[in-house]
Amino acid sequence: MWELRDLANVGVRLLLLTTPEHHERMQGTDAPFYGMSTYVEMAPLALPTWTQKLTTDPERLAELLRQTRYRTALTLEILERHQQHPSPDIGTAWFRAVDARDAEARAVLSISRSIHQLAPRLLVGLARDEPPYARSAERSDRIALALRRLRELDLVEQPEPRRWQIADPLLRAAIRRLQSGYVEMYPEIPGPWN
Repeated sequence: MWELRDLANVGVRLLLLTTPEHHERMQGTDAPFYGMSTYVEMAPLALPTWTQKLTTDPERLAELLRQTRYRTALTLEILERHQQHPSPDIGTAWFRAVDARDAEARAVLSISRSIHQLAPRLLVGLARDEPPYARSAERSDRIALALRRLRELDLVEQPEPRRWQIADPLLRAAIRRLQSGYVEMYPEIPGPWN
């Protein structure tokens, strides 16, 4: 952050992309820029905006935007993969992008135990769209602490109260695909997938 502050002091304009929960840490008076930054909320691009620029079938594009949760960078990544290896279906590019997240998914699951003991189970459960607090064997305060730690590292997000999801839809898909091998990686951790 000191290097970023030095760049800002010499007149370089910086654009930092982050999530709303980091707003206070990035823009508060004790933040790296001493409150001398501007917060700009960028709305996700809607389907009509995408269809103006692309020749892709609107129905397929709408499905892709739903899968990427309207995240511009992820949508562009998949569209670039689709252009590199054209096929009739964008879904092929989606699966290539999920394949590219395989090593990241393995690493996240491997190191997530150092974040919190419940983190690996929560990540696998969230990848399977299971509510985190439905685990009757665990205390809710321990689950809440694990979710907070995962959120601080931008691995999970809370789009609305009492609902959690893995922040990166491609990482979520990669973890979901790995879930069958998860039991072999962590046989000592009981879970609903055993």
